[in-house]
Amino acid sequence: RFRPILLTSISTIAGLTPLLLEKSLQAQILIPLAASIAFGLTAATLVALFLVPAVYCILDDFDLLGRLHDESDEELETISASQDQG
Repeated sequence: RFRPILLTSISTIAGLTPLLLEKSLQAQILIPLAASIAFGLTAATLVALFLVPAVYCILDDFDLLGRLHDESDEELETISASQDQG
């Protein structure tokens, strides 16, 4: 999904660029709107493409560590129980 998200964002920002660079009096009213859309879309794209997958990987690592910790506790209990019986 990287390519469609990136292409959509780039084409929207490219479409807003002429409005951002316009110097006429009528465009002066719309320039802040175009700037906020362009920079907001840039920030949202970066978050969606890079930050969200990174957070998922970090959370998955924590889940894996939790499972390893639970398994090691079970192994210690098994070893302790076998030593008590023997």
